[in-house]
Amino acid sequence: MGGAILERQVYLIIAHNQKDLLLKLVKSLDYEFNDIIVHIDKKVKNWDFSEIKKAVKKSNIEIYNEISVFWGGDTQIQVTMFLLEKASIHKYKYYHLLSGVDFPIKPIRTIFDFFNESLDVEYISFANKKFNVKYADRVKYFWFLQRFRRNRFLSRIIGLSVRIQKLLRINRLRKVNIELQKGSNWFSITDELVQYILSNKLFVEKFFKLSHCADELFIQTLVYNNDYFMNRVYNGGVIGGSFRYVDWNRGNPYTWMEEDLHQLLDSECLFARKFNLDIDSNIIDKLEENIHHIE
Repeated sequence: MGGAILERQVYLIIAHNQKDLLLKLVKSLDYEFNDIIVHIDKKVKNWDFSEIKKAVKKSNIEIYNEISVFWGGDTQIQVTMFLLEKASIHKYKYYHLLSGVDFPIKPIRTIFDFFNESLDVEYISFANKKFNVKYADRVKYFWFLQRFRRNRFLSRIIGLSVRIQKLLRINRLRKVNIELQKGSNWFSITDELVQYILSNKLFVEKFFKLSHCADELFIQTLVYNNDYFMNRVYNGGVIGGSFRYVDWNRGNPYTWMEEDLHQLLDSECLFARKFNLDIDSNIIDKLEENIHHIE
């Protein structure tokens, strides 16, 4: 560690299914200088939260069940802001946002050391240097009926609503002097950036209300429009800059399998997503064996 001061880091986990994988995830993050805060979708029933807490021996862990999260809706932003608010009172060195179907692909001590020795770098990624204007529709129009489970009929109704708004020339961006950006919603960021994001809470709540998949927009947009933080983004925010290994070529995203083990272990990334124990539990077993063996 070269005499570096050991400052605490926190893992913020958004989960809605696969409790057994979540148990393995929190175990893998368990480290004396880590804390863990989990939000489990309010729609989830019959989970024993005490079982999750008991899985952690060294870290402090908190579990919340406050928000019903709907894919593509503004509740995905709400839950991210909720977790950042809960964690921010402790002023951690780094805040890591993971999904409940992520998993580390390096030993937790290696991951901790990497960020502990990192100086004022924001590990977020941008999809492209030039924003694809097609994604502006996610914020330009109101995406209603978000608190319902998606089906084909509902998608048609929402699509019709957007087309009507286009005919009426509704444009929520017209009076806002801000440039949109898109990227991964999973990140590792400093306390200074967290405090900046939270200081813009009212703007985020208003601007991204009834947006669509804007969890991939809101942090990148805030950072891109602030030169100070943009200059701190790792390697200019290239894809992979958050050190998450996600394969969008083979899936949406691809679910990692046992035959991908060496591809994951040989990667420079620190985390990967996504995994599914119902599809392939062996890959998690193999990762656990390798990570613990290296430690």
